Amino acid sequence: MRTERFEKLNMVENFLFLVCSSTAVLYAAFFLVSTGRIIRHFKAREFLGRIDRIPRNPKVTLILILVLIALLAGDFTVHRLFSDIKKNLSLLMTAADLFICLGVVILLDFNFNGILLWFFAVVIAKVEGKKGYYPIIILAIAVYTLTYPSVATVGFRTYTLADFLSTYTSSQRSYLSGFFNLLNILCVVGFFMVCALMIVSKQRRLEESNALADQLSQANARLKETNQQLEELMEENAHMAEIRERNRIAREVHDTIGHTLTGLAFGVDACKALADGSSRELKEQLEILSTVAREGIKDVRQSVSSLKVDDVEGRNVIFRIRRMLENTRSATHTEIHFDCRIPSMVLDEEEEHAIYRIVQESVTNAVQHGRAHYISIQFTKEEDQIGIYIRDNGKGCPHPEEGFGLRHIRQRVAMLHGSIRFDGSDGFEVAAKIPVRWREKQDESTNCR
Repeated sequence: MRTERFEKLNMVENFLFLVCSSTAVLYAAFFLVSTGRIIRHFKAREFLGRIDRIPRNPKVTLILILVLIALLAGDFTVHRLFSDIKKNLSLLMTAADLFICLGVVILLDFNFNGILLWFFAVVIAKVEGKKGYYPIIILAIAVYTLTYPSVATVGFRTYTLADFLSTYTSSQRSYLSGFFNLLNILCVVGFFMVCALMIVSKQRRLEESNALADQLSQANARLKETNQQLEELMEENAHMAEIRERNRIAREVHDTIGHTLTGLAFGVDACKALADGSSRELKEQLEILSTVAREGIKDVRQSVSSLKVDDVEGRNVIFRIRRMLENTRSATHTEIHFDCRIPSMVLDEEEEHAIYRIVQESVTNAVQHGRAHYISIQFTKEEDQIGIYIRDNGKGCPHPEEGFGLRHIRQRVAMLHGSIRFDGSDGFEVAAKIPVRWREKQDESTNCR
């Protein structure tokens, strides 16, 4: 739409230039033709007696006007094609155009000043902002008024169009006078068309700017609302992160201390049974309890310190599982069979932690709640997953209710996009599948076979 308005404005400017420049050339040509006609009809004495000033050479006048019109057309084309001309150069070219237009008016002895209408129409169309309009309009009014025939001829003598028309017959004078009046009217109409299109263009641009300002205001309002919602969401996320961190620590403490205390409880029961027996066996049992307690303290310290495991043991989850199972066997006298059928690997910390806690919680529940005497643990590789299957011969639970421990095992597996199933119909079974990114590591200490 905006481009279409500019094209219309350019077309009217071109039309105005064509009319004004053609009128100036026609004036000069008319003076040349009329001078030749006067000479041919031997009316020179009569004509010279009627006019106030002898015209300059009309042929030279026509040639000069054609040259000046060509210069104006060149400057006009350069301005149209190269809109990124430097400001100083553009001002210099505009001033040159003004002097060329004045030169055309002077050569025609102020009989036609319509070429100035084209000049000021183009200049006004280029001006941006109200501050630039007023000086241009004042200058246009002043220059056009001073070059108007009835004003410009005050104080010095000139020849006029009427002087040359007087050499023709009355009918010829009527046609020629009407023709030149029509040309003058077309120049004025073209000038007002340019001004009208410019005003409409400016008005529509103002309306578009207002519409864009309204859209921008609405966008700013939405942005403020979105920012407020984002701040509220960030606060909510921070609160949720705090809750998740509390739950994480509670889960780790539950898993670690629960397993340790379970082992200690069964060990104490064994000590009670041995209290009346051999002191050597009692000492061995107490030594086992001491080892279990120290391992439990170590695990609690690891849980509190951002759950980061030691570099030596933390990156070898199989080693840690084996050590935990060995402590459980010694403390509870439970038979535990561990079958690992996966190759050597390196897992992420979250993967290792989840696997370790699943085994730890399952063994603790089997001993503490199921009173199991035998536990089977099996690790398998299933495409891009690790399968963990833990079974015991405890009393089972046909409809197991997920307490703190089982619920957090499920949460750990869900965070790794895995799946887990509990079955208490015959003993108790835990079946979990955890997606992992397999990374082979040539290190015998990590091989679980």
